Amino acid sequence: MTICISLLCEDQEVALVGADRMVTDRSLPIEFESSDPKYSQYRSDQLGLVVSAAGPALAPATINHAVEQCINEIGNVREGVELVKDAYISMKQKKFEEEILEQRGIDFDEFYSSGMYNSGRGEQWDKMYSEFELGLDVMISGFDENGAHSYRVSDGSGFNGLVESFSNIGFDAVGSGSNLARDTLTSRYSGDLSVEEGLYVLYAALKNSSQAPGVGNGFDLTVIDEGGPREITETTLTTLQTLFYETEEANAYPESINDEINI
Repeated sequence: MTICISLLCEDQEVALVGADRMVTDRSLPIEFESSDPKYSQYRSDQLGLVVSAAGPALAPATINHAVEQCINEIGNVREGVELVKDAYISMKQKKFEEEILEQRGIDFDEFYSSGMYNSGRGEQWDKMYSEFELGLDVMISGFDENGAHSYRVSDGSGFNGLVESFSNIGFDAVGSGSNLARDTLTSRYSGDLSVEEGLYVLYAALKNSSQAPGVGNGFDLTVIDEGGPREITETTLTTLQTLFYETEEANAYPESINDEINI
């Protein structure tokens, strides 16, 4: 119940990331607009990364901790993605262990190392693990010596494996507002957008997605280039808001409509 968007511009030399501030978790349950960005920024001498997520509110902390501990050892964006994937798998195994195995006195390693998964009730549990989903989409956007990149780590049924690259498409969106965001992105995106044009398209996609349930009205936007990640200023955000209103919302219909159409 959120929106996170990644967009590549300047012919894949710059990555942009935007997200709302709504924090939602139906299992707790909680829903509130945070005063802090929902994504985390990392930088080293080799790269800059931004990690954002849609899903259980507490899950990203586990992923962020894994990246924070190893950021100076990551040589490129793809290595960062593999680190996120490993943390994701560990979370999935732990969740399955707690919900299915632990109450039967079994841990995950024992279940598979003993061959228990291959006989009797174990086969059913193994099938349950194969179908078990965290319901968590993690988006990794970054810049390294090869340019800007956008990846997603997810165990959703639409993926072949856990990792998907969106660099060739040029954008990605996750969360309850993703379909509305993609409506804007598919109609306006081009890989040769300037940073300024990309920020406007990103903001327009965020605004469109805010019509979806669980998406907030406050947004954070970050630019990632060879200088690392940096959030846009409040002045720039205010300018985007003003331009969007003047361009998209100020007039319900064209002022010249009566002159242009004669019925």
